[in-house]
Amino acid sequence: MHPQHRRHGIGRALLAELETQARQLGLARLKVLVDTRNTASQTLFTACGFVYRATLYGAFRSEEFGEIDDCVFYKVLS
Repeated sequence: MHPQHRRHGIGRALLAELETQARQLGLARLKVLVDTRNTASQTLFTACGFVYRATLYGAFRSEEFGEIDDCVFYKVLS
C-alpha cells in the first residue's frame, strides 16, 4: 500500500468485512500468511485479534519471487 494511504483504518475495515463474510459462510477461523519482512501487516493482524502461531521458512518457492518466508496468524471467529 502506498504510504499516503496507510494508517487511515483501511486495513482494519477490510479485515472487519472479511470477518463478517466469513461468519456468514459459517467459517470457524481465519488463517493468514504474512511475509516475515512485512512488519506493518504483522502489527495490523495482531491488533485485530489474530494470534501468531509459527514461521514457515522457505516453505514456498516461486520463479517470480524466489524462496518465501511467512509468519502464520490465526483468528478464531466467535
